[in-house]
Amino acid sequence: MGKLYMKEKKISIKGKYKVFDEKDNVKYTIEGSFIKIPKRFTITNSLGKEVAEVSKKLISLRPKYTIDINGKEVVTLKKKLAAIGSKYKIESEDIEVKGDWWDYNFKVLRKGKQIATVSKKLLSWGDSFVLEVNNPRDETIIVALVVAIDRMMDDQEDADAMD
Repeated sequence: MGKLYMKEKKISIKGKYKVFDEKDNVKYTIEGSFIKIPKRFTITNSLGKEVAEVSKKLISLRPKYTIDINGKEVVTLKKKLAAIGSKYKIESEDIEVKGDWWDYNFKVLRKGKQIATVSKKLLSWGDSFVLEVNNPRDETIIVALVVAIDRMMDDQEDADAMD
């Protein structure tokens, strides 16, 4: 099991994150679009190759993000209607999230088997996360999933602030 450390650059118009390994080497860079509509976040590996994209869908009744890995849509994250608070749903053939999304402490499962855990670090400038990924081949999907969840939560905070 490997640990990754994901850090959001707080003072950024576009939305930027860096993901570090345990030796403090940059493994992934995530950069959001500035003016592009819909909002997109491109994930590149340490060699500069694009490995995933997180996109906010515009034509949707409720907030919706999709995750594309190597050009194929693999996960959709949607906000559902709820009488109290907010509820979210992940649509995927084999990925599910269990735990407390609001505190960013959750497990990611594939076909019922745990493949990763995610926890948010408290008391940090910008959002910081610890990702424990069982298999290196799952790193990209886990990083993209955390970006999508973080962006959806930020959207909710922005909407709540406007009320």
